[in-house]
Amino acid sequence: MSESSRKHTQCVWMSGSIKVICATLAFGMGIDKSDVKLVIHYTMPKSLEMFHQESGRAGRDGQIAYSLLYYTYSDSRHQKWLLNKNQSIGNTALRRNHDNLMSMLSYCENIVDCRRVLLLKHFGEEYNREKCLENEATTCDNCACNSEVREVDVTLIGKAVVALVLLHCGKKISPKNRLTLLHFSDILNGKSSKKVMELGHNKWPIFGKLDTWNKSDVDRLLHSLVIQEFLEEIYLHVVRSSSNT
Repeated sequence: MSESSRKHTQCVWMSGSIKVICATLAFGMGIDKSDVKLVIHYTMPKSLEMFHQESGRAGRDGQIAYSLLYYTYSDSRHQKWLLNKNQSIGNTALRRNHDNLMSMLSYCENIVDCRRVLLLKHFGEEYNREKCLENEATTCDNCACNSEVREVDVTLIGKAVVALVLLHCGKKISPKNRLTLLHFSDILNGKSSKKVMELGHNKWPIFGKLDTWNKSDVDRLLHSLVIQEFLEEIYLHVVRSSSNT
């Protein structure tokens, strides 16, 4: 949009003539309308700082407002690809941006802890989860969830996955030996997919070890190994330097 069109659109929205506006990050960060009731993030922001600032556009009048984030793990893959594609930043900045992205990814993947506790902890603040439960209208999705949660020690499974990645892929990844998280999810879930059968990975010791788990929980386990950097996703079509391929 041209600058004049953007200004006009923002003016008619600020006046209340139109009720919904779609904005890029740069435009959205400049919004200062007190009675915004809903902010929808159509994809995962690059950091918790961005998420906090974008969400903070809502409810400035003190009335009930909501922040809704649509998220899939593939969002993080796209964000990583964009980070590695940007040749204008140095490795220090790249690492910082990567860490910010992992913090955001960890926030999205967490389906147990209070959202407010997680967010404020990132900024060095403490929050009592009981406060989140005081008002049903504003309770976060995790606190509002009544599903049973239990802790499971997955150390041995995690170590086995990492060991098999090293065994199959070695230290140098190529199109011939690369494996996807989806492939490992099928193995752990005990799914005899075409690729699993062709590679004989149904004979691996971890095949079907988590066949009683929901696929979403298996996926979260693998995502956690990536977030904690026990595993790394490599993009073969992007090369930043001789030491990072």
